Amino acid sequence: MPYPKDIELQLLKSIRPLSEPTLHINPAEVFGIIETVKTIILNWALKLEEDGILGEGLTFSPREQEKVTSSPASHVTNFYGPVGQSQIQQQSPSAIQITAGDDVIVADVVYIEQVKALVPKVKAAIETLGLERAQVDEVRSEIDTVEAQARSPKPKRSIIKSSFETIQRILEAAAGGAAAQLIYEIGKFLAGG
Repeated sequence: MPYPKDIELQLLKSIRPLSEPTLHINPAEVFGIIETVKTIILNWALKLEEDGILGEGLTFSPREQEKVTSSPASHVTNFYGPVGQSQIQQQSPSAIQITAGDDVIVADVVYIEQVKALVPKVKAAIETLGLERAQVDEVRSEIDTVEAQARSPKPKRSIIKSSFETIQRILEAAAGGAAAQLIYEIGKFLAGG
């Protein structure tokens, strides 16, 4: 997609030879956003149903409206500005929080479980995607890095993310539905983590 004209003009001043600058967005990122929003809406709807708030068509009875506004599922907290070194967690039922002085370390068990679920899918697919030997070796090396981080007592998300980004780039060179599905799943994982 093209940049806004003012940004495009600034970029053109520094590009030699002249060419039209464009912004490329990985479709998996867009799908990840859509899937996250759909999941949030579904979870909210299921919570409302669990609380007996069903609605008829697209309307709610006055009793249901009152129930919704007092329901914890409808509570929204907005933060304006950075929330650094905070002990606030949202929608992190499996998270563990350890306070060490001013540092707050949050070890998200769910994140590591997602990593452990994605690794076997990548391992199973890499031999069938028609990648060159060097590409297969690089994917295996990145998977080894991810597995080492997943086993670590203090896994580093930035390293895991970087490894999956490398794997995603390599898979984008592969053709076929298996590669597309895997690219989508990795993109979804990266968008959520």
